[in-house]
Amino acid sequence: LDPCCEVVGYLAAGASSRKMDEIRANPATQLLFSTQGYDCTVRISGVCEIVSDSAVKKMVWDAIPQADKYFPSPDSPEFGVIKFTAKSFELLCMSAGMETVTVEL
Repeated sequence: LDPCCEVVGYLAAGASSRKMDEIRANPATQLLFSTQGYDCTVRISGVCEIVSDSAVKKMVWDAIPQADKYFPSPDSPEFGVIKFTAKSFELLCMSAGMETVTVEL
């Protein structure tokens, strides 16, 4: 990984949701992904911020095929966007002897 480049992802959420309140109170966040059966997991630790930029909100809206099922438009006050900047990745695979591999960014 190039240390000068951020690893960033965007997530959509209701602007008045509990999730948004939690991020406002504490932007330190973790995302957890696993294989079916939980044999391997990846935990991504990072920091979130709430996005208000309309161009970024439109980009996220366009990337979600059925966004209009949940929100009327990318300009809707209820359409919230979260920017997640990863700080570290942790991989744990049970089949690999439960050895954890951590990558700090």
